[in-house]
Amino acid sequence: MEYVSLGRGGPTVSAVGLGMWQAGGKAWGADVRDADCRKAMERAVDLGINLVDTAEAYGDGHSEQVMSRAIKDLGRDRVFIATKVGGWHLRADDVKKACAGSLKRLGVRSVGRAWSSPGCAARQSECRPWARATGASIKDVSARRL
Repeated sequence: MEYVSLGRGGPTVSAVGLGMWQAGGKAWGADVRDADCRKAMERAVDLGINLVDTAEAYGDGHSEQVMSRAIKDLGRDRVFIATKVGGWHLRADDVKKACAGSLKRLGVRSVGRAWSSPGCAARQSECRPWARATGASIKDVSARRL
């Protein structure tokens, strides 16, 4: 597995990450089961992938709950968690509550990276106590700052 630095001087993560959107529930079909999603995450980590992405919006936090069970089995030190705060959280207190909810569902005290939509990017500082780094999730790469 190839590893890269996330940002300048940031943590080292696998060049390939695993997205856990499918663990959010039935949106992917009735045959998507929690146990299979958890096993897929565990296998990916065993193969060297340490960057695992989720969001509170994936099944109203269900993806985070599925990840929590896998993290307990794998060990927290083997997983770099990237999660996203929903774009509907525009007030500082809402962002804090969203962060606390994600931590609880994930069963961890901190995450590696917390993303927000550009609409609530000004509130990223609310995530810093529990995230090593923050950033904005964008759809158009021309909107990013280097």
